[in-house]
Amino acid sequence: MTSPPPEILIKNWERFQHYRHRNPPWIRLYRDLVDNPDWRKLSDSAARLLVELWLLASELEPGGRVPYDPNMLAWRLGRASVFASEVASIVEELVSHGFISVASADASGDASADASTSTLQRGEGRGESTEYRELLAPKEKSKKPKTTTPRKRPERFLPPDWKPTDEHLTLAEQEGVELDREAEKFRDHAKATDRKLRDWNAAFRNWLRKAGEINGGPGDGSRKGPGDGPERIMKHDLAGRW
Repeated sequence: MTSPPPEILIKNWERFQHYRHRNPPWIRLYRDLVDNPDWRKLSDSAARLLVELWLLASELEPGGRVPYDPNMLAWRLGRASVFASEVASIVEELVSHGFISVASADASGDASADASTSTLQRGEGRGESTEYRELLAPKEKSKKPKTTTPRKRPERFLPPDWKPTDEHLTLAEQEGVELDREAEKFRDHAKATDRKLRDWNAAFRNWLRKAGEINGGPGDGSRKGPGDGPERIMKHDLAGRW
């Protein structure tokens, strides 16, 4: 069995990437990178590979390191096969400018690193790192179950055809108020204030309760008032008047 492939170590990873033990959807890319003279000296190929190595390093545990296998890097980054032959020179350019270093996997000296690199053992046959391919394969995002929240009814103006209900009639009698008069006041108030509500019937119920309190408190339906007698019965004929 061959030894694990060497590793590309990202310089200052712990200093600039502030997360632990997870596969984040993002990495930090600091703005002052554009003023870094070493960054400006990089070729386009080296600058691109550096950013790609940062992204790959965020996927693996422990972070800040990527197994150095040109063929698998070409596969993982979706590059043409010729890229594998160019990786070595690009990596040397990044090393010379101090962005990365290359070390053998056995030289990590870290127990957790040894545990992770043990999964990078090369397979037989064509010499492809099959376990490494699985390790660097794009991670499938776990889909969180969608929580459906009940939609609120939209607010609207008082409908032109709005009218009190039988429930309102019963409540008006209990509160000792005249339904017709309170309904007209309710309509005028809605128009004057240009209000929008989700439930106008509920609003009118509250209106009737308030009117009862103003008139001396809720009644039991037996209190005499200006609306008692035949006139009250006629006014409360909902089918005919409303």
